[in-house]
Amino acid sequence: MDPEPIKNLLLITVDCLRSTPLAGYAAENLFPPGMQALADRGVRFDNALSLGGGTPEAFPSILKSCSPPPIHPQQDPDAYRRFVSEGPSLPEIMHRAGFNTAAFHSNPWLSRWYGYGKGFEHFNDSFSPGEANPVSSMGHIVNRIKPAIPQSWLFLSAYDVWQAMADPPYTRAEVETELAFKYASQNRNMRQFIWIHYMDCHQPYSFRLWTTSQNERTRLLDYARIITKLRRNLALSPEGRASLALYYLLALRRVAAQIDLLLSRFEKLGLLEETLVVLTGDHGEAFGEHEAYGHGFVDHEVLTVPLVFSHKTLDQGLVSHEPVSNADILPTVLDLLHIDSKVELVGTSLTSLLRKRSTHLSQDRTFFSVAYTPPRREARYAIQRGGWKVKRLITFPKPGSSGLVAYDELFNVIEDKSETKNVKDEEPEIYRGLEEDLEKHLRPTDKSWGAERTSGEDMAAVEERLRRLGYL
Repeated sequence: MDPEPIKNLLLITVDCLRSTPLAGYAAENLFPPGMQALADRGVRFDNALSLGGGTPEAFPSILKSCSPPPIHPQQDPDAYRRFVSEGPSLPEIMHRAGFNTAAFHSNPWLSRWYGYGKGFEHFNDSFSPGEANPVSSMGHIVNRIKPAIPQSWLFLSAYDVWQAMADPPYTRAEVETELAFKYASQNRNMRQFIWIHYMDCHQPYSFRLWTTSQNERTRLLDYARIITKLRRNLALSPEGRASLALYYLLALRRVAAQIDLLLSRFEKLGLLEETLVVLTGDHGEAFGEHEAYGHGFVDHEVLTVPLVFSHKTLDQGLVSHEPVSNADILPTVLDLLHIDSKVELVGTSLTSLLRKRSTHLSQDRTFFSVAYTPPRREARYAIQRGGWKVKRLITFPKPGSSGLVAYDELFNVIEDKSETKNVKDEEPEIYRGLEEDLEKHLRPTDKSWGAERTSGEDMAAVEERLRRLGYL
C-alpha cells in the first residue's frame, strides 16, 4: 500500500551549517533542539557531503542535482549564470507540476542576477524594491571609503566593531521566517514549494540582539579582535578559536529557534502534516582545523553537512550512516512526491533508506567536489569513494594561464575523519585509481583560468553585499 501523497515541500538551507564537531564543544551543540525536533520526526543522514566548498559551487547540485560548476561567478558572471540556467531545476519542475513556488533569502550568490530566480513565482532575494534589504546606507559609505584609509590595526578593529553592531549584510532569520510563513498562510489551499535560506551562521555574526549586558558587550569586542586578526592573517590562540566557535554556535541557536518557530506555525495552520521538510547546509565552516577559517575549501569540516528529510510517512528518528550528497535531494524529492521529470540527474533517490526498504546504497558511489578561491586564483578539488578521498590544489599564476598542481593528497576518511595523515605514498594503487577518476571529472575550464570579467553596474547592490560579507 502506497503512503498517502505529500502535498507540499519546504526546503530549509542554512549557510555555513557544518556537522563536524567543534573542538571543545559537545556534538549536540551543532544540532540544537529546534533542529533536533525536526530530525526526530524524520530521517537524518550523518555522512552527507556537499559537492561545493562555497555557496556558488554547492547550490547547483542542490537545486539541479548536477556536477559542480566549472567556473566561479567572480571569474565570469555570464558563464556562471548560463550554467545555473541550463536545464530544469527543482523550482521549475515543481512549478510545472502545479506547485506555487517561492524563495526567501538574502545571499548575493543566489540572487536573480546569477539565475536563481528561474522557476520561482515569488522570489525574495532582498534586492528588489519593496523586499527586505539588509544593506544599510552607512555600510555602503564605509565600504566605499575603506580602501582609501590606511589599514591600521586601530581602524580595522573599529570597523569590525561597527560591522558587528550594525545590521549585518543579510536579512536576519527572524525576518526570513516571517516572510516565508506569511506566504505559506496566504497560499495554504494551494500546493506549495517554499525555499528559505538562513544566512545568520555566515560571518560577520550579528551581535545586535546580544548586547544587553556587560558580558555580551565584552563578547562583541572580543569577536571584533578575532576578525581583525584573521584579516591580517595572524594565528588565533586556542582561546581565540574557542571563542569564534562559540559565536558561531550562538548564531546557530538563533537559526534553530527560527526553524522551530516556522515549523510550529506550520503545524498550527495544519500545513506541517502534509509537508515534506528538507533541511541541509550549502557547505560547512572551518575553525582552524587545517589552519584555515571560513569556507572555500574541500576539507572534511567544510564539505560535511547535515541532511534531514522529515514527514510522517518516513521512518521517525532514524539516523543513516550511508554516504550521500546534496545532489541526492532533488531525485529524492521527486520520488517522494511522485513527480516524473525525465531529467538526467547526478544524484540518487534516497527513498529506500527513508522508508527502510534497504539500509545501504551502492558502495561504489563517487563524490566529486570543488571550491574556488578567485582572489588567489586557486581551485581545490576532492574525489571520494569507498572511504578514500583525494584532495588536489591547482594554482593559476595569472589570468588565462594553465593550472599547476600544487599538491595531491590521499586520506582514509574512515580511520582518519579529520584528514590529518596523507597516505598517498603508502597506498599508491588506491591513489592512482581515484586520481584517474578525478582527471575524468576535470573539464578544460578546470585546467585554465580565464580572463576575469566584471559584472557591470546593474549588479552594484549584489557586489556591495559580497563586499560586506568579505568576498570582495
